[in-house]
Amino acid sequence: MIGCVCFPVRCRDINMYTVYPWVHQYVNNMRLGDQTKPVKFPDINPSVLPPNAQFSMTAGDFLEVYVVENEWDCVSTCFFIDCASNVVAFIEAIYKILKPGK
Repeated sequence: MIGCVCFPVRCRDINMYTVYPWVHQYVNNMRLGDQTKPVKFPDINPSVLPPNAQFSMTAGDFLEVYVVENEWDCVSTCFFIDCASNVVAFIEAIYKILKPGK
């Protein structure tokens, strides 16, 4: 199935896996070679985060899970925001959970 990647083992090393996410995409390529460009992941080893790192990756409804205001320094999104039924509500929620000045 396109878009579904299952790995039987955890990401133990940096750049352990390679995927070709644009191989079936014929539009929005700047150059012909972009369509077959590989992407390696993870770019960092998630098992060696510092003990005081505030990193969160949670399954669930974003608007219900992340509700504490002024808690996060940044929000990084790869896919979830494009699935929002109301993107304005997501942007407002992100604004609320970010620390002031960030």
